[in-house]
Amino acid sequence: MAFRFRRSVRLAPGLRLNLGKRGVSLSAGVRGASVTFGRHGTYGNVGIPGTGLSARNRIDGGKPTSRRSLQSEAETVNLSITIHLDDDGNVEFRNSEGDPLPENLVRQVKRQKGEEIRQWLSEECDKFNQHNRDLETIHLDTPDPDQKPTYTSEPFIVPEPGATTPKSLGILGRLFTRVRCRIEAENATAQSTHEREMADWRKAKASFESRQAQQRQLIEEKIYSETEAMIQVLENRLQKVTWPRETNVSFQVSDAGNKVLMDVDLPEIEDMPTKIALLPARGWKLSMKQLTDTKKRQIYMNHIHGVGFRLIGEAFATLPTVESVTLSAYSQRPDNATGKIVDEYLYSVHVERDAWVGIDFYNLNAVDMVESLAQFDLRRKMTRTGIFRPIDPHQYE
Repeated sequence: MAFRFRRSVRLAPGLRLNLGKRGVSLSAGVRGASVTFGRHGTYGNVGIPGTGLSARNRIDGGKPTSRRSLQSEAETVNLSITIHLDDDGNVEFRNSEGDPLPENLVRQVKRQKGEEIRQWLSEECDKFNQHNRDLETIHLDTPDPDQKPTYTSEPFIVPEPGATTPKSLGILGRLFTRVRCRIEAENATAQSTHEREMADWRKAKASFESRQAQQRQLIEEKIYSETEAMIQVLENRLQKVTWPRETNVSFQVSDAGNKVLMDVDLPEIEDMPTKIALLPARGWKLSMKQLTDTKKRQIYMNHIHGVGFRLIGEAFATLPTVESVTLSAYSQRPDNATGKIVDEYLYSVHVERDAWVGIDFYNLNAVDMVESLAQFDLRRKMTRTGIFRPIDPHQYE
């Protein structure tokens, strides 16, 4: 029995790769007529679908294959299966209906597709651990504040309606008035429809180009003088950032357009990962290793400082007139006295643009987020192992 994974590569229309107990062969053709190239030679296959009648002849000049070999190849069966990981890193094999495969078929899958399964496991291991790395590296895409904001136009991708081709009158249309009138009416209707579609297309294109022009004006002109434009552009910019954990940001821009004030509702430490995946040298599963409490606090510490760093950077890069950013980050924790959920500020930092531009934004891999924010006006009570105590944030002026 041969196995075919659902996630497969199509070679070409009418071209199939056959994996059998006796080797690999390639079939080309359509249903009822095909050519098979394999280790035993090249064969022509002809059949009448639905009748059970078929013929098979060797066409490369070699000796005919024995009846027993033909019977073995005819019994080859293709089975579509899916594989996925459970929470403990075990590989599960299921058929197209989602039912577990019998153990004997699982063993055969591993024999035939062992190399592909190991490669898939390696990729899944990397994906799992990449989520952990993303939490600690969100700051790496922080933009350079010296880059002048510019708008990149997008193309209008809706194709222009194709022109209609009038129907020919033909001989009948020239001879009979009724036929000619019918064809002329159909051509008139088609032309009218085309004109209406063209009008709609031109209107949609004009509207699209108008929005593009407004966005360009907003980003390249209005953010230098209009507070509402600054708020709109910064909000759009922050929404485009891929946050690995839910992060809510409230902000305001001063009337003069030179200050940004931010309040950040951070993810909780309970939202941080608890495991890391390892791929053993042998076997058919991932090893899930529990992270220590210290490591979880370290990930959380790096993540929440990276979030603040990224937000400050986005504000300075998006709004050229902003001279300072004050950011306060809080977590929602139960109050020990009442049990009610309250906001506890973990850190609050005030940053001037003149100091911010001193960071090398082309070498952020070398920047420690926890230490980087400490060079500014920072309020924070934190141990070396990432245990926070509440602080009083900066008071906004």
